[in-house]
Amino acid sequence: MKRTAAWLAVILVLSLAGPALSGAQGKTLTFDDFIMIKRVTDPQPSPDGRWIAFVVTVMDKEANRGNSASGSSQRQAASRAA
Repeated sequence: MKRTAAWLAVILVLSLAGPALSGAQGKTLTFDDFIMIKRVTDPQPSPDGRWIAFVVTVMDKEANRGNSASGSSQRQAASRAA
């Protein structure tokens, strides 16, 4: 179960980072590009294993800090075969 949660976290990170890095062939990743990437941390599976809660952090360059939030909409990321 922990392995599944870890893989889902990796997939979320890659899917959120994709738009920030798309079309960047031949371009060096700059500091501004890097801080645009949302950080997904602390994956926590629900007791029944149907949901994963996680924290998304968006960096604020002017404030020099990250702003973390949990989403209000719930989506099922995976399902078990019946």
